[in-house]
Amino acid sequence: MKHNKKLVLVGLALLAVVITALPLMGCKNDSVPPTPANTLAIVFDSRGGSEVARQTVEVGNRVTKPTEPTKKGANFDGWYLEGDTEEYDFSTPVVKNMMLYAKWVYDKEISPENVKGIFEGVAKGETVALKVTGEWTEANMKLLKNELLKNEGIKIRLDLSSTAVTSIGEYAFESCDSLGTVTVRATNPPTLGSDAFYDVPLAEILVPSDNVTTYKEKEGWKDYSDKIKAIPESTT
Repeated sequence: MKHNKKLVLVGLALLAVVITALPLMGCKNDSVPPTPANTLAIVFDSRGGSEVARQTVEVGNRVTKPTEPTKKGANFDGWYLEGDTEEYDFSTPVVKNMMLYAKWVYDKEISPENVKGIFEGVAKGETVALKVTGEWTEANMKLLKNELLKNEGIKIRLDLSSTAVTSIGEYAFESCDSLGTVTVRATNPPTLGSDAFYDVPLAEILVPSDNVTTYKEKEGWKDYSDKIKAIPESTT
């Protein structure tokens, strides 16, 4: 009798252990709520654009690409890590807290009357698509060059396709490090003085597709034949 009673007590004890362990057996690691130890903060700096909410991401997961911010007078040009020249890849797993910065392309028209202060409000690292309009003299071009030199760090896409620009003088944009792209017109290509783009890290000179050969063979322009490319169809 005592022996049976002892077996019953042992059985009850084992049953209590099993009942206690059951809730733990049903838990999985991936069901544990995120904690500060395994989550990261992703902050979006829109640089004057509309506000973008921060995100909390578990280590090893990916940031959700947010809705593009908006900014008056500018077009959104992607999210970048500070100092990066390539747009952030949202398929990359996150391993640390991050600040992502918006980059903007500002569309501006420039004439001899509004050369000074044309880049006011534009931050370093951002891009200005600068369309040249009006009648330009050599003196006006020097003023434009001075503005480019004063605002190093701002990337410039210079559109010279206006028929009013008939000549670009010698050393016109010498040492303008901010100048990356120049767009020119199809008919009556402007004359180009020697070393007009001396010490300029030009990425490309864009011309209408039918005139690529014309520019590559024209005096002055042929010195930059390796930079001359057709304007992408999406921008024509």
